[in-house]
Amino acid sequence: MNGASGTLKPGLLLEAVISKGLCTGCGACVGICPNNALRINGLVPELTGECDGCGACYAACPGKEIHLDRLEAKVFGRARQAHEKRIGIHSGCYAAHSTDVPIRKNATSGGVITGLLSYAFDRGLIDGALITGIDPANPLKPMPMLATGRKDLFAGQKSKYMLVPGGLLSILKGIVVEKSFKKIAVVGSPCHIHAVRKIQHSAVKFLKTSIGPSIKYCLGLFCAFNFFPEGTQTIVQALGLKSEDIESIDWRDTSEIPFPGKFCARTKSGEKRCM
Repeated sequence: MNGASGTLKPGLLLEAVISKGLCTGCGACVGICPNNALRINGLVPELTGECDGCGACYAACPGKEIHLDRLEAKVFGRARQAHEKRIGIHSGCYAAHSTDVPIRKNATSGGVITGLLSYAFDRGLIDGALITGIDPANPLKPMPMLATGRKDLFAGQKSKYMLVPGGLLSILKGIVVEKSFKKIAVVGSPCHIHAVRKIQHSAVKFLKTSIGPSIKYCLGLFCAFNFFPEGTQTIVQALGLKSEDIESIDWRDTSEIPFPGKFCARTKSGEKRCM
């Protein structure tokens, strides 16, 4: 591990994932470590405490050994049928949008994820949702966010095409174990959902009994690419703006042109520039 103050027995995460460039920066290893011995330095995990070799981090890591057939059998109880070969196990495919007008107007596209989460809160199906928000101190920086109701969902709404510094799943143990949320939903891209499914079906006792049972719903998003933080700054610079002048950004603003919209940045002085 980078800057290790201990040793990761037997170094599986470093040897099999990080050193081979397979780390996705999801933060699962940080978010489930029983000893709080890991953190994400930028986008790469590092060992900052004593590791007892429990293996939880490696068991949860989506960067290594994703056997979809085995995982699907555990999650869904069956294998893919012929018509599911390309897109996976499903009960149906739909085009949809939220019927909640405020949610739809505030959405990047249809507001489906926010609508589903809002419904789950209203029906008592969940008591929290792990989503991607924006750092209030830095509008160019996404951050993990615990939503506990509709107000939080609105604050975290809209797509962010950027890796989450520190890792989206880095606060998972804090939500489930430390804050005692027992019915949560996790919204993430495939790497995050892979990690969650591995956690739920892991043989590691801490994952299986202390974290997995509290994750009631996984809402997975399609993912084609993500920018590094420097990528977002480059786009802002291409608009002729400085990062410190930005009030907010919208990856897919549809106020002027239809979906999928365009990248827009609004400055603290109220100016809006798009590309």
